[in-house]
Amino acid sequence: SGRFDPDLDLFEHVIEASSLQTLAVEAGSLQHRGDISYFVINLTGSTDRAKLECACSELTSTHPILRTGFESRGQRLMQTVLRPQTYSPTCRRYRCPGWRVHEVVKGLIERDQSRPVDFRKPITKFIFVQGGKVSSLVMRLSRAQYSEATLPLLLRDLGRLYDDSDSVERQPGFRDVVRAASSTAKTSNSARYWRNLLEGSAMTHVVPQSSPTVPAKESATVSQKIPLSAVQKL
Repeated sequence: SGRFDPDLDLFEHVIEASSLQTLAVEAGSLQHRGDISYFVINLTGSTDRAKLECACSELTSTHPILRTGFESRGQRLMQTVLRPQTYSPTCRRYRCPGWRVHEVVKGLIERDQSRPVDFRKPITKFIFVQGGKVSSLVMRLSRAQYSEATLPLLLRDLGRLYDDSDSVERQPGFRDVVRAASSTAKTSNSARYWRNLLEGSAMTHVVPQSSPTVPAKESATVSQKIPLSAVQKL
């Protein structure tokens, strides 16, 4: 790849991506893209389109990972966090009859999946399909941006921002977490904790081998009889 020279006026942070993020970006760059997710949020009742788009924009400002792109620097993959004032997420709007919302959403996702993706820009994208009393919001994210633990937080904050834009505080970015973990690991309290925990323990004895261990050719089966009365009590 070419020289990576980030514009510091555009970026809030530039930091090396984690190994899991690198795998997700690599999978998302393949012809048959993996690790790019489309979350469909079905909405009932009257939905304020302008208010929902504002909530999506505020969500990306609150969570730095949603305005993060990825770019190579030699053999390393860097994540570049755009400043909130320099980035607005893509938000597409479509209208259709309520009974066609599901069909239209499916078609829009398939169309989006067929288009090339540029990970140098944030992959975050919102698609709003309005069908009167039935609507759907599609949120596109890469696995490099979320995990099973963080996704519920994103959805929770999106709901809060729609109801009240002042109810969500800005969240720390990846760099902030790494810096906090690094500073904690260097404190004397951290060293004291591990010293007390490992006190009296013995070093693992590594037995030298001239070659890799050969798996046993015969397998053993362990069986045990459990009284029916014990199972019924579960």
